[in-house]
Amino acid sequence: VAGNKALIMGIGHYANASSNLTGIDLDRSHARFIAKMLGVSEADMTEYSDTQLTLTGMRQAFDKLIRSVQADDAVLAYYSGHGSRRKMGSSCSASLVTYDGQAFSDQELEKKLQQLSTKARKLIVFLDSCFSGGATYVKSRTYELPQSAWQPKYLPGDNCSRPSNITRDYHVLATKWGDTVNNYTYIAAARDDEASFAGINGSVATLAWRACLENGAEDSDASGGITAEEIQQCAQDKINRTIGNSDTDRPHHVTLAGNTHTVLDLTKNLIAEAAPVMAPDAKATLQDIFNSRDARSQVKLTSPEQPLRINQDWLAFTVQSAHNGYVYVLMVGSDNKTFAVLFPNAEDPDNRISAGTPLALP
Repeated sequence: VAGNKALIMGIGHYANASSNLTGIDLDRSHARFIAKMLGVSEADMTEYSDTQLTLTGMRQAFDKLIRSVQADDAVLAYYSGHGSRRKMGSSCSASLVTYDGQAFSDQELEKKLQQLSTKARKLIVFLDSCFSGGATYVKSRTYELPQSAWQPKYLPGDNCSRPSNITRDYHVLATKWGDTVNNYTYIAAARDDEASFAGINGSVATLAWRACLENGAEDSDASGGITAEEIQQCAQDKINRTIGNSDTDRPHHVTLAGNTHTVLDLTKNLIAEAAPVMAPDAKATLQDIFNSRDARSQVKLTSPEQPLRINQDWLAFTVQSAHNGYVYVLMVGSDNKTFAVLFPNAEDPDNRISAGTPLALP
């Protein structure tokens, strides 16, 4: 789909061979499938792996993507590999570990993502690495590396690098990831104090997310669209069943930030792309459309009467937009399952709106 782009990064082989991870090459394949499901064509996917992703290479990959993104593009950025967390003053700083063992820090990553979210219509970020949920202060704890079929995707170091879900003093810490941005959805494989796991068929979170996209997560609000939160619930259930909850194996928890209510799709026509349902909830469908809006396009609606009284007040309002575009007015039927298109219509088919010019309806 023209206008959609994907940046796919995976490091399974590191300059220090003792840091190598299994299944990361398959993760890149899974990520391509996820990108396709979200509406990105193969030609618009850019992939980097291993030796290409030194600290310099990773910076260049993000910078190249930022330069290429146009105002109406939608973007998926994916990474699978080691994550680390290191002592920075009195707190811990999370980072992606590059091929040469350097730290691509959370502060630097956030700046790159802010640049992307400013340019892109929609930005979805998926990081399948340890500590990918953010950074926070963690108290010292006893360190134990369990024997497991799953390989933790982190490098041992100081107290900050000790994941709670493979140590015996497990507890939950809140995730912190800046301010929410409407056109930006951040998917982390693990909380800010947890390890994520790699396996021979790919990483647990990536496999779970792919399965939920491929086989369908539950449309719990019957809106006809699948939101990030609905896929998260599906993926977490699969992770819990895969990892279990023994004394040595504890599941990691998929964390969302930014616009968690958006329909997880990079295409623009959400109604056309929505999954069919037998009896959609029309209000929920409208809510999906609203939650998936590009908030950079400011639209204001005013009405002389609030509220409007049936059989007493005329339905009348004025719409004003900061950008050129088209106006559609939908009414939800009393059965809450059907829509009526009030505008445009046969008597007034011109639904164009000019930036800064009020449009009075009807």
